[in-house]
Amino acid sequence: MVMWKIITRAAMVATVMVIIAAAEAKADGGASAGAAVGTWVLERMKANSESAKDESTVLGKIVKPGTGISVDAIREHGILGGPNSVLRKPLGTLFK
Repeated sequence: MVMWKIITRAAMVATVMVIIAAAEAKADGGASAGAAVGTWVLERMKANSESAKDESTVLGKIVKPGTGISVDAIREHGILGGPNSVLRKPLGTLFK
């Protein structure tokens, strides 16, 4: 049950991140939003794969590359994740 909750929240976070990326691409007037999002997703997955090596649990090493969610950060800082979490940045003033 806990794993399902983590996966569900990861999917919600990933969706928000894609929406943000699409909005930024449109605002820049650059390449099509689809191409920009695709490039951004690949860059994030590469960076997340690198940082997954720092996760202390096998679950963290599995979850982090595809979602960017740090199980260690959730364990340490709560469900919104660490200080640089995409959820904590816009909501940070509410949940400090």
